[in-house]
Amino acid sequence: MVRAINFKSSRDSDFNAEYDYAPEDVADKIPAELGLENLSEDKKADFMKDFARLYTIKSRADAMFDAEKVHFEKRKNRSGQEVLFLMIEHMKPSDLSLAISNGQVVVPSVEKMTPEQYRDLAKFCWINNFSEVSFPANADEIFKQKFQQAYDSEENSAVLGYANRPEDKKEQSELEEEIRKEREIAAETTNSSSEQQEAPREQQNEAEKVITPDLSKIEKNMKTFMEIRSKKKKDSTYFKSHTWGGWLHYRIYASPEQRASDGVWDDKSKSFKSNYEIDLKFKNVKGKLEILYAVPDGKPIPAKYADEIVGMMKAQGYTTIDFGDLLDDDKGTFRKSCAQAGLLPTFNLSEKHARSMLTAAADNKLVGLSAYKKRMAQKLRGQIKKNAKPMEAEENKGLRSVILECEAENGIVSEGIVWNGTDVAQALKIAQNSLSEEDLYTFKSTLARTLKAQMDAENSFSNQNPLKKTWERLDNEVAYKPLAEAFDEIQGRIQELSEGTTRAKAQEVIGAMDTIVELAAYFKEFKNGTLRGFVNSGHLNLAREKEDFFKTFASAGWEDRKLRDLSADEFVQLYEIMKTENIGKAEEKLENDTRGKSGQDFNTVVADHVKDATSRLKNVARTLRENGYRDASVIDVGAPVYERSDGAGKNKTQQQSGQTRTIDYARMRQRGGR
Repeated sequence: MVRAINFKSSRDSDFNAEYDYAPEDVADKIPAELGLENLSEDKKADFMKDFARLYTIKSRADAMFDAEKVHFEKRKNRSGQEVLFLMIEHMKPSDLSLAISNGQVVVPSVEKMTPEQYRDLAKFCWINNFSEVSFPANADEIFKQKFQQAYDSEENSAVLGYANRPEDKKEQSELEEEIRKEREIAAETTNSSSEQQEAPREQQNEAEKVITPDLSKIEKNMKTFMEIRSKKKKDSTYFKSHTWGGWLHYRIYASPEQRASDGVWDDKSKSFKSNYEIDLKFKNVKGKLEILYAVPDGKPIPAKYADEIVGMMKAQGYTTIDFGDLLDDDKGTFRKSCAQAGLLPTFNLSEKHARSMLTAAADNKLVGLSAYKKRMAQKLRGQIKKNAKPMEAEENKGLRSVILECEAENGIVSEGIVWNGTDVAQALKIAQNSLSEEDLYTFKSTLARTLKAQMDAENSFSNQNPLKKTWERLDNEVAYKPLAEAFDEIQGRIQELSEGTTRAKAQEVIGAMDTIVELAAYFKEFKNGTLRGFVNSGHLNLAREKEDFFKTFASAGWEDRKLRDLSADEFVQLYEIMKTENIGKAEEKLENDTRGKSGQDFNTVVADHVKDATSRLKNVARTLRENGYRDASVIDVGAPVYERSDGAGKNKTQQQSGQTRTIDYARMRQRGGR
């Protein structure tokens, strides 16, 4: 099976604005063995774009993962075309290896992948802002499930604050003094003996191994952000220093002219003038990343810096951000940045803010959007719990609605709420648009049980309760699903019989059709009855039928098991057991109608009985449609042959037309009332 993930990058659209590297930035980084010089001019441009995308992924891999080897290769795809690949071999510590082409991540093996490797794979896609993640049609199911589960990771939070404390408002002269002292120390260290240097280096390396977060990775990210995407120049439009307090400090300017006017004394205000784009500080505070920022004169933070700050937190593996005191305008900017990156703020969200974040995440085609919505629901539930107001309180109405929607998309039937008709309709609509057929069935089953439990608790099963009809409809839809699937399967068998190379016998076709009708009629009336009741009702009259029944169902707890609990395969097995008697009955009717002075024409008799059986079968399909299976329909069995036991009727019944009608059973089995 295929072990691959398809993706698009949220930065694919514009190299110069958001993408880390434009094609012209990487022209001198292309290895000679890739043979760029051998390409025609029209193919060079596409190759350069592919290389720029992959080089960006490589730069992030170098910054965030310690891999044994990272290199480029050309390989042929199934069509025989040469495709550029980025190969990342043996990431540490999980030992995960990847091959990345333009739009696909491939892993070498699924069977041997560990939970740690799945987490690294999820983190790799997360850090690279891969969006519109999907899987090839023939992707391994276990691989898909475990990859999705890896996105539902533990919560880790970083701290972000507005630098409005006195110690955070350092003037430019102080920054320059720190830079000067740092340079003096560096010069002194250079003049020291090699023996004196060796021990501190070892101690430093040991310390770096246990530091979380990793500020060196932030320095690499900031260098790319400043010099590649923002076109800033070090010591001209941005300055970096390591302060005595342990902060990694950046002062960023729009231009050298803005830098020249920063920190100048203003006689009018009797203070030093602050004139810069933004001031950023990063620090490892007791194992947690803390970031402080300041913008002069209380101006709001530019969105590009909010995006980058959140991106750096995300790159460290954080999923939530603990915000300190922020300006109201900045909160809105960071809400959007968090949503686009798949992070959540710790401050409270209103319904409006929560919905705007979900919209921003969807607009950005966030990878793992459903998992993000699940985390949003968990956050809002915690928020309501802290407020000590019940879920049904009027002030929680909006958040309750968001929680229900987010959980329904993840196949979760919301707990702790009193369901009403609007809730059910809303949740079902979302679930039908979001879940697989199997997950949707599980969701409907759980919802039906939840509604019944609610009505039991309220003792409100009267017809005046608007939920009763809703529950009955949903309960029937859940109960009828296995029968509806068996209906498709059995009709497929009958069609194969009627359209086979050997002309089908009328008694077998009609008897098979009557068996479906009988099985469906019993189910409709006694679906909550047991298999014991089914046997005692006399529906299995032949000794052979009873013998086959006990061989099939004796080990399945048949005495107390309800008919509605049978699977589709078990209904088909039950049909096969019951079919023998109905074939005999059909043959008896055909013989009676064609025998004696009143005997009818063989063609007419067969046609009439097929018509009657088809009519009864249509009633079964109608019942299925009434219970949510709108695709239920009846096949055309054509004109089977009847030859009486005494030889009469041989070659008299009409020939089959030879025409076959193709039924798309794959489509018919897409059940669930969608």
